[in-house]
Amino acid sequence: MKKYLPVPEADPTADPYIPDAVMPAGIYAGQKIDVSQRRPLAILSGEAANPFSPEEGDIVAANFRHDGKFWIVKIPVASVERVIFEKWDFGSGLIHVAHTELRFKFREGKGAVLYPQRVYAVGEAAGSFGQPLEDIVNSIEAVSVPGVHFSVKGGLSKEFVASRRFKSLRENYYERVTCERRVVEQWDLLMDDDCKRKLLKAAVIESNNDGLETLYHLFRHSCTTEAFRLIESVMNYGIRTWRTFFKRIPHFPEVYLWARCLLKPGGKSRMPPLGKEKEEWREPLRERFRLEREEKKK
Repeated sequence: MKKYLPVPEADPTADPYIPDAVMPAGIYAGQKIDVSQRRPLAILSGEAANPFSPEEGDIVAANFRHDGKFWIVKIPVASVERVIFEKWDFGSGLIHVAHTELRFKFREGKGAVLYPQRVYAVGEAAGSFGQPLEDIVNSIEAVSVPGVHFSVKGGLSKEFVASRRFKSLRENYYERVTCERRVVEQWDLLMDDDCKRKLLKAAVIESNNDGLETLYHLFRHSCTTEAFRLIESVMNYGIRTWRTFFKRIPHFPEVYLWARCLLKPGGKSRMPPLGKEKEEWREPLRERFRLEREEKKK
């Protein structure tokens, strides 16, 4: 596991957790990766975690995305209550694929806590920001050098690395529903509490350990393949059968959930789309979008 230690003599307002990452291979090999919007987590341990007073089982990590910024987050792994599978479609015709994400919902009053992402002195007590987050989202996404945007061709030809992001549900709504106008479908997974905790912990640790070092591939190392690989790592299906065969094609992943018996009977797993579930966010986030667009024009 990578370790990060505080640097008291550094500028206290500086962000010490900006990844210094380059493309490991492909046509952009050796070039700096754009980490302005999408970063994996950087787990803090020992003295670096002390300012945030973690309790047993908590994980403290930097580079959590919320409200258009990066934050240090304290994740109460033991308090995860539900795992929700999210999916939205993009492309058309033959080139039709889906993006998948894992949403973790915490027990009421036991959510993830945010702290400003900066240098903290040894012994300093960090002050939290806002209210604890009830939901966080893990999303494996393709990132590359500045100016390169995702394409199916690029996703098959070593033009991207996989960034195992974590962000707030509100940030996810902003990115997917407000900016991209996606319909984000959701399923509440049938999974026992121990598996939920193990899944969240595994996703956080892999985000830290993998960093930005693994090439993205649409059918071998993508949002869908990695989400299902994480699920497989904590579930016990007994004898390996056809149920775990389908995971490489990022298309209709809800069928893969059904094959693994992860959906509740009678359609009880299906939830309203994210845009309808959190409709109270619609206007405030539209205003944020308007303000950010005006700022870019200046």
